[in-house]
Amino acid sequence: MKRAQTLSLDLMIAAVIFVIIVVVFYAIMISSDTTPTTASLHEEANAIYNSLNVERNPSTPYPVIDGTEIDPAELERLYGINPDVLRETFNSNNNFCIFLADENKNIVFVYDGTNNKAGVGDDEVNISQGITCNMVIP
Repeated sequence: MKRAQTLSLDLMIAAVIFVIIVVVFYAIMISSDTTPTTASLHEEANAIYNSLNVERNPSTPYPVIDGTEIDPAELERLYGINPDVLRETFNSNNNFCIFLADENKNIVFVYDGTNNKAGVGDDEVNISQGITCNMVIP
């Protein structure tokens, strides 16, 4: 009878080790590199641009760009919208920032009805040295 008890104890230990290995394997697979690729970020940026462009998306809720023109009233409205609402609208899973730059690549601050803001999007995004998205200047 002792042989049968030893065999079942060995079987239980092997089963526990197997379950631990499976759990560790899935944990590693789930937490593995979830950093977006440059190509996927570029695709998402183009999708957001197209969502703001009336010519490319006539039914856009944010008709900021019309050809080569920017509608100042729509831009002001866009800058006043909560970034979480924009993330949902643009179906974005990544941090983003929508901002303007002039021909010299200087950030153009936009009045959102209350403040002059560098951009609209996630606060963690650095646009330029010392300038983050949603940064407000007096």
